[in-house]
Amino acid sequence: MDSSNPSETGINAALLAALPPAARVLELGCADGRLGQRYKHVHPAARWTGVDRNPASVAEARAHLDDVLAIDLETGTLEAAGTNFDLIVLGDVLEHLREPHRVLGTLHDVCTPDARLALCMPNMSNISVIERLVFGDIMYDEVGLLDRTHLRMFSPRSVFKLLLDCGWLPSAVGGYNASHPNARFAQSIMAAAAALGISTRAAEINMLSYQIIITCKRDDAPAGPPAERPNLAVIVPLTNEPLAALNAARSPGFTEIDARVMPLRGGTSAAAVCRAAAAQSSADWFLFCREELYFPSGSGNRIAALLASIDPADAPGTAIGFAGIALDSGAPARSGRFVEQFRLVDEPATDRAVSIADCAVLMHRDLVAAIDLDLGWHLWATDLCLQSIERGRYARVARVPFLWNAIDEVTAEVTRGPAATALARKYPGRPAIPTFYGPVASPAAAVL
Repeated sequence: MDSSNPSETGINAALLAALPPAARVLELGCADGRLGQRYKHVHPAARWTGVDRNPASVAEARAHLDDVLAIDLETGTLEAAGTNFDLIVLGDVLEHLREPHRVLGTLHDVCTPDARLALCMPNMSNISVIERLVFGDIMYDEVGLLDRTHLRMFSPRSVFKLLLDCGWLPSAVGGYNASHPNARFAQSIMAAAAALGISTRAAEINMLSYQIIITCKRDDAPAGPPAERPNLAVIVPLTNEPLAALNAARSPGFTEIDARVMPLRGGTSAAAVCRAAAAQSSADWFLFCREELYFPSGSGNRIAALLASIDPADAPGTAIGFAGIALDSGAPARSGRFVEQFRLVDEPATDRAVSIADCAVLMHRDLVAAIDLDLGWHLWATDLCLQSIERGRYARVARVPFLWNAIDEVTAEVTRGPAATALARKYPGRPAIPTFYGPVASPAAAVL
């Protein structure tokens, strides 16, 4: 991320660089209109509509933009601004709103189905804010992260959850970093992050980012409430309970369909945890969900619709993932729609999955017994895919958006660990097994 000050020139250069070409642009909080003016220099055919509640800003912006309206986003509506916008821009706006979720939701009414949303936001988990917390002295400032006009505080992960809950699919594309002058303090905070199991890369984004630039796709229209809620239990193996409490346990997608969330401690493998859950629950369906996953509003209704579409005769052998590897085009390719760390993965669903990421797997209770104890915590869902293929059918990957809020790095080391060795020995006739983490070679191939 760029380390320069976003306000030095009066124009947020990183936000400007993140804006795609568009025909009709709506900017909320347009201020003096300089951002739109610069954009129109590059895209002269674009029509830029600005909205601001400050009369002085509205008057100045009219000299630079095509349309400018005086609207208070807290009390007014955007109907007067028009419709069919294919790009919406929010530069440092969300933190000034009492109900940012309401504004983000209403944007669907004024934009096109393939619209993009671009925004920037101050990062309240920045190390300078942490320093004040340690001092025990949160003083507001005239400008900056603790601007006295800020009504909401967002961190990278909390704003991603807000966007997903409001029907937007986010991806971090840039921003500004700010180093800390006290190197000893900075090192201590990074060590504290490591003590929580947070990787260095994730900690740097969380605590050194001063401002984050995010672009979003508009999500598809979500499924409505199901006619009948599924008999579903969510299995959450616990290794980091504070992380689970912020993610899987707080997922509105589970609440909206009354899914029973089962946090289980002390599990030794995915198979052991799933079998223990099946013994404790009469649910027909189980969703294995790692503790760092967040299923946003609307995701539960989509899961319910997915389960309602399954033929009862096919249910016992059904495994469905939400991130995986497909063979639809003949070559292994990623499948699913989810946010992995800070990046959106948006690929087609598939009925020909050869691998499912172990983070989230939906399966019928009769399939729980098929999870291999020897595979531990990794590649067991890929094994379910291979078991299906050997029975003449395939597992599936569905597009149900979720946030994979991992605090550590998921690396290709999985493909060289004990689970990979056990999987390769189980299928010696396959020279290479495609998995979500990379190919697993057979023992014979490894010798060669």
